Amino acid sequence: MREEHNPEAGGELRARLEALQRQRGGRLYLKVQLCAADVDDWPSSTTSLYLDGVLFADHPDDEVVAWDGAAEQFIRDLATHAPTLVVARGYADRTILGLLLAAEDLLSRRTTTIGQMRMAAICRLADQDANINWVYHRRNIELVDESSLDAGVQS
Repeated sequence: MREEHNPEAGGELRARLEALQRQRGGRLYLKVQLCAADVDDWPSSTTSLYLDGVLFADHPDDEVVAWDGAAEQFIRDLATHAPTLVVARGYADRTILGLLLAAEDLLSRRTTTIGQMRMAAICRLADQDANINWVYHRRNIELVDESSLDAGVQS
């Protein structure tokens, strides 16, 4: 079952993100708002769009931070550390690909970064189709095999 229909998905999604942060280190922001009505210069008709997480693996502080309430610090980190945009749904399909590409553009609209944003999707590689894997690879989007993360993540 895809997680957007699974009421338990929030805990699994967070567990995947935290496992990635433990493995790579740095500061991880959870549920990062990409755009919303009346934020920055978005019109009132804009729907809110969120990304599962953004990891700054080169950040000296190893911590997990809720984006809500830390937006200003997030923008400073975005300008001074190398971000990895992360979707942690447990699968990587065309919808996730579109979300990652949109997230890159939407975040670059808010601030300049210190280099190219990296992107990653946490998924079960054994369940992936070769054609979509090829597209992710071509776009330099990392597919993180869920089984390579620590035992805190269960499928």
